[in-house]
Amino acid sequence: MNRSRFITACLCAIVLLSNANGADTGKRNRFTTLDKGLSRLFTTEALTGAQVTIMKRGEILFAGNYGNIANTSDSKVDANTRFLIASCSKPFASALTLSLVADEKESVTLSDTVDRWIPQYPGAKIDNGSSTTRAPTISELLSHTGGIYSQKQKLTPKQTRLIRDFRQTLEQATLGIASVPLIAEPGTRFAYSGAGYCILGRAMEIAAKQPIETILQNRICKPLDLQHTSFFPGRSGSTENIATGVIPRSAPHRLGKTHRFPLVGGSIYSTSKEMAIFANAISESWNGRSNKLALPQGLVQELGKRRSSESSYTLGWSMAKDGEITRLSHSGSLMAYKAWIAVELEPGISMAACWTLREQGTKPPVIPLLKQSFEKIGSSNE
Repeated sequence: MNRSRFITACLCAIVLLSNANGADTGKRNRFTTLDKGLSRLFTTEALTGAQVTIMKRGEILFAGNYGNIANTSDSKVDANTRFLIASCSKPFASALTLSLVADEKESVTLSDTVDRWIPQYPGAKIDNGSSTTRAPTISELLSHTGGIYSQKQKLTPKQTRLIRDFRQTLEQATLGIASVPLIAEPGTRFAYSGAGYCILGRAMEIAAKQPIETILQNRICKPLDLQHTSFFPGRSGSTENIATGVIPRSAPHRLGKTHRFPLVGGSIYSTSKEMAIFANAISESWNGRSNKLALPQGLVQELGKRRSSESSYTLGWSMAKDGEITRLSHSGSLMAYKAWIAVELEPGISMAACWTLREQGTKPPVIPLLKQSFEKIGSSNE
């Protein structure tokens, strides 16, 4: 059997397996463009592995698993294969923060300044030589307006190490980030910042008196029964069913016991199904239909407010409004890992996808395919 026929046969088998797992043929036919589009990206060798899940109010409308765990592996991606979801971790960090705000025992508010927990910040300088008038607030860190340096700009070796060295601790990273001058007075400028989410995560650890992984498990994973979502997947069992694509050795989970750093806004491992379940839970809380995350409806609706005139970014999500429908979404990219998560809050439609690249630096058009299918089901009255 030649290679193209072998790939086609594997994809057909994957589709049949997905049908058996709960998405019937009629439902899958509504997503033919997405299914075929992703299949083409595998035949052109752009992708190594992928997962996609679409849900409406908790019901799976479409589930697809594609390709292999790694470039050098014949093991197939299945529904339980974990992917590093990169910046799609930020919506999870947002929910963790809101859960602390909602918890009266913690006495955390969105307007608290971070020097309440990290005292190094009152003396922070701005890179123009002036001093800040105050430390960033929790809300500003969530919405990238805290004045913390951005990875979207050219980073120094120190700045890079502080958000990419997975052998350091979160405390060590936070102290290092606090020593770097701010790029603007808090609250005055939008600058997408993974470093800011590290500051946020460390503040959460101190406030809750727990490691960020414990907070994640207790406040999101256990209530939603997410068994494959973690900052440290290597600590809870085998790493064999973790996707790597072109990076089988440099991914954080490959570091074993030396993997100590949770990149709070960028290194959660999960599956597309569990990401979609999480997004669905946000929608349920928004609409007051269910509250497994113990988030008051009014607090969740803070996600529908813009935080900067420079960006549509809100508290851990990008936001778009179309009439009465509020859409939240986020993309993720770290090394060869890519991810996307979205939710239409009013009808309760959630979608998540994870994929790995066969070669670093390529940009296959996955997100346009995802958005097209997401908007199609979002405009449906079904």
